[in-house]
Amino acid sequence: MRQFIEFNSYDDEKASLEVNCYALQPGEMNELLPLLDEKGFKFQNIQADSIRAKIEGTYEEIWELAKKLMIVRNFCWGELKGENKWEKFKN
Repeated sequence: MRQFIEFNSYDDEKASLEVNCYALQPGEMNELLPLLDEKGFKFQNIQADSIRAKIEGTYEEIWELAKKLMIVRNFCWGELKGENKWEKFKN
């Protein structure tokens, strides 16, 4: 499961995104650790089959990253798993 936990906007310019990846299948850890590291996430917890990480940046950068993770890497907001996740957030 690859989930967004929290998206915070501190003001009109800064934001943060926290992710939780758990019950990972073999090979997913090797895929996600470098991916999140390259994007600039700071790891809060790493276990055998789970990762918790957070990133901060400008609102636009963080929002675009969240969109890409949803569309390309199958991250979701918990209650939206299996639906067209991005359609819920288009304005």
